[in-house]
Amino acid sequence: MEIPAEIQKEIQYRQTLNEKMYHTKLTEADLEWLKTHRSYNLFMGYPYLLTDIIRLEPNRQYSVCVENFSQYPTTINPSFSVSYGNGYIVAEGVVRDRRGKKSLGKKILNLTLMDGYDTSRFTFSSELGLLSVDYGCWVYDVNQKMNMYRNTYSFDCAMLREQEGNKYIYRCKYPGKEWFEPCSFTLEFTPI
Repeated sequence: MEIPAEIQKEIQYRQTLNEKMYHTKLTEADLEWLKTHRSYNLFMGYPYLLTDIIRLEPNRQYSVCVENFSQYPTTINPSFSVSYGNGYIVAEGVVRDRRGKKSLGKKILNLTLMDGYDTSRFTFSSELGLLSVDYGCWVYDVNQKMNMYRNTYSFDCAMLREQEGNKYIYRCKYPGKEWFEPCSFTLEFTPI
């Protein structure tokens, strides 16, 4: 598949910044660029995504509906975050932080939808209008004989994205499988 020139430049620039990271401290402009542009899977390349960046209208509130269609043995857990700058996500239901503390209606920067949902909603707004999307899932590792959490930064996970109007369709690759699901989850944005 031929890579569009603009995307090819982005991939090369990301590689330059990744190499720079090993030798010197990145500038704030470098960090902003890394957080505001899509990243592609290092092993599979374009068009397979590690992290998608959805560009919406800045400083506008959106109601986001997430629907799960995954048929994999374990649930695909989509993750969302404010890509860069000020913004927030407010989940419709109760959320837990990493320490297990529950809250309702709190403005947060990151949200991962865990097992047990068919449809979920949250509110999103940010000064740049950028929402970051990736996913993770639990996988049984035969070599280590235990369940392990894998996400798009694992070598054998990746996403493909299609867009139909205000709906984004994500096809995910389950670790250890060679194929992508026809539809793992969708996002639909409605301005508030």
